[in-house]
Amino acid sequence: MIPAASHHLFPLLARLAVVKAALAQNHRLSLRELLTLGVLASRGHLSFKELYQSLSIPKSALTAIIDKLQKQGLVERHQDKEDRRRWIALLTPQGEVLTQSIWDEEVRLLEPLLREVPEPSLRDFASSNVVNEPEPTKVSSTEVSSTDNWRDRPCFEI
Repeated sequence: MIPAASHHLFPLLARLAVVKAALAQNHRLSLRELLTLGVLASRGHLSFKELYQSLSIPKSALTAIIDKLQKQGLVERHQDKEDRRRWIALLTPQGEVLTQSIWDEEVRLLEPLLREVPEPSLRDFASSNVVNEPEPTKVSSTEVSSTDNWRDRPCFEI
């Protein structure tokens, strides 16, 4: 059940959807591509299975998205060294810069709206079970040979 105080948040969530669509368009990305970058920025390198489950999109759609983002130099894919059937996706340095830029712009656009939401509404919504995101699967250091600090990155998923 959605907490009663959360009615303050629904206009914010609607605005978030509009902002995300505009940001995607401004950066010549589809909304799904933008969300894919956001998930990778917030959760680090993920297997394709973890990624399409997080995004709730078909596997075939994810492959096309990753292909396009890879051609733009924003995402890399690597075969898992322990399980060659498994593919890992991660942001490139260029993808990290773009994602941070989009995050900064999104925060700037949404910050005035967040100030209008009463603190109890934010706490109630955050503690509710409205959004159930799967836990990330731990990835061994042998799977991806890059140093990253993805845990320090902000999340800008819907």
